[in-house]
Amino acid sequence: MDPSAATAREMQQLLYIVRRIVERGNVTDEFDIDNATGGYALHPDNFGSITRLARLQELLDALLVGGVGILAGSYYDREGLKGPQQILYIHFVPSGVGEKVISVPF
Repeated sequence: MDPSAATAREMQQLLYIVRRIVERGNVTDEFDIDNATGGYALHPDNFGSITRLARLQELLDALLVGGVGILAGSYYDREGLKGPQQILYIHFVPSGVGEKVISVPF
């Protein structure tokens, strides 16, 4: 789904937050200042995660109201340069698309 003027900012913010969650210490954001033990602390000391996840939920809700749904999926690439890597795909779709969770064991 292509971003519109009404949803582009939320899409961008959502992707940045997800990138921060996935890449951990390689990326920082405004929520790291909420972390009492430093920007690179790991769970359970990373208090910034609470506000980060709350903002993520707000963005998901705002996008849904704007007619945009999020479909996410992940899989493991056994051929990664440093061994198996988990790959995360996020798709922005019209909000009328139904959700289905499928796990494929390998």
